[in-house]
Amino acid sequence: MGPFRTCLLGRLDRGYAAYAECAACGQPPSQVLQAAYFDTVNPYPPALRCLLEAVGPQRVVFGSDYPHVTGAEDRSLEALQRVGLEPEAMEAVLWRNARDQLGLL
Repeated sequence: MGPFRTCLLGRLDRGYAAYAECAACGQPPSQVLQAAYFDTVNPYPPALRCLLEAVGPQRVVFGSDYPHVTGAEDRSLEALQRVGLEPEAMEAVLWRNARDQLGLL
């Protein structure tokens, strides 16, 4: 799941509260998405900052859309570096979160 959804969480939560039929979901979108993982496929630093602020680096994994024609690891990595994460958070996003989620090593 890419970062764009997190930029809409305020609006989604407001809609959840405004429509009675949304109560069947049991939780507002901002709480539901706290259990999801997101990728960094959008190489736009402001969108990545929004994502990281909304869910924290522990819920984000590196992604580039490669081998799709628009995918490029270098652009995704450069955008992530421009966000200015602390080294431990950067390590988590680049590989540790995926390793842990997949149960590797």
